Amino acid sequence: MDSQLGHAIYEEFDTVVILREQLRVTDPVWHDFLTHLRYGRVEEHHLALLREQIIGRPNSPSTDFNSAPWNAASLVTPKT
Repeated sequence: MDSQLGHAIYEEFDTVVILREQLRVTDPVWHDFLTHLRYGRVEEHHLALLREQIIGRPNSPSTDFNSAPWNAASLVTPKT
């Protein structure tokens, strides 16, 4: 049952980001989120934090992909 739910959630993703470097988190808000995520105790305010990061949503910050640092970012796109 859990594996079916996990697979259904996985199928919802249409963008993949490959992280090439791991840095220590210095932002206390993100550190709190990651700590809760690690132990499976994500709360509603953590979800709100993540929803704010979705590109193209009405309340998301505007992102200019033609200027640094975005213009040098590696993008991974699915094969069609």
